[in-house]
Amino acid sequence: MSRAELYELNINAWSFPPTFPNLASKLDTSIKKNTGFIKKLRLGITKDTLPGYLEDLKNVSLSKYLSEVCSTLATETLLKISNKQEDLHAAVQVISALHQRFGTEFTEPFFALWLNSFDCESRTKDCVTDNDIVSSLKSIASQIYILCELQIVQG
Repeated sequence: MSRAELYELNINAWSFPPTFPNLASKLDTSIKKNTGFIKKLRLGITKDTLPGYLEDLKNVSLSKYLSEVCSTLATETLLKISNKQEDLHAAVQVISALHQRFGTEFTEPFFALWLNSFDCESRTKDCVTDNDIVSSLKSIASQIYILCELQIVQG
């Protein structure tokens, strides 16, 4: 999806109620499907897993688990994302889709949690070797890239 398309969808999501394209008329509220989505988030976001995330967002309720989705995405998933361009763009699309689906109910708590993870000093203090420091800084660089992309497409 292009930046312009994401921008238009995200701008519309700031209105109440948020609108998510192709949302199923009956959402799956089963614990298995909802926790399955969170488990998938813990595994990470890549270009290859993006279609599965978008499909789940169309069909799974997630309303009761939104705080866990925010927490998992902000404190686990994005901390270990690769710095491949296509994976970073996939993360932007998943975050945008969650924003389109849930609006400020997702966006505000997610950003509050996620922005706390940008503290370079606390992330590098436990690093033993130079390789550990470089790895940690690459992770921060990936997150800064995602933040910049989100700024472009969030409006």
